[in-house]
Amino acid sequence: MNININDILTFDNGEYLVVDIIDDRYLYLINNDILKNDIAIVKIVNKYNNIEINNIDNDDEFNYVIYKLYLKNKKNILNYFE
Repeated sequence: MNININDILTFDNGEYLVVDIIDDRYLYLINNDILKNDIAIVKIVNKYNNIEINNIDNDDEFNYVIYKLYLKNKKNILNYFE
């Protein structure tokens, strides 16, 4: 199973839209429900050709993903504050 940007994933009793994929290993997700304001940054773990979505429980790993998201969107972020 491949995961792509704009795919809808269902887990934890909710549907999430894949907004970004970082290093083919992390997903930046938003809740697909208009009434909920929920985001998630999760790790993809491929076990025996099954994809598992796990929380990131390491601060260094989480900071790395946030940094990569920032760099990827740096121009848009800086334009927001002009």
